[in-house]
Amino acid sequence: MFGVTVAPTVFSALEPDAAGKFLRALFPKLYLFCGMTSGAAAMLYTVSISQFQAILMGLVSVLFFFSRGPLTRRVNEARDGELAGITGAKARFDKLHKRSVRIFGIQALMLLVTVVYTHVY
Repeated sequence: MFGVTVAPTVFSALEPDAAGKFLRALFPKLYLFCGMTSGAAAMLYTVSISQFQAILMGLVSVLFFFSRGPLTRRVNEARDGELAGITGAKARFDKLHKRSVRIFGIQALMLLVTVVYTHVY
């Protein structure tokens, strides 16, 4: 939902600089919240239902913390470099941004598998 509704809405409702500042403030909080809740779910699955779901939720959590830390830092540095006109920074930003979007998609898929597996098995 975030990638399909929130981010495009922010960029259509706010000026580019304000949208960028807003998203830079939002993403670390989003990743922290999602990392903590998926980590808590992993622990609950470990003690109550299934190791399979626990592993998936644990991976989701780890990916949120990876995205929150080193990946977001690199994305922001590349974007700052792009805005400063540094050669190659735009290509680096595009590559890192695509990586973050792919990770988010993989996490969504793992969450869907977890929900389906919970209801089927």
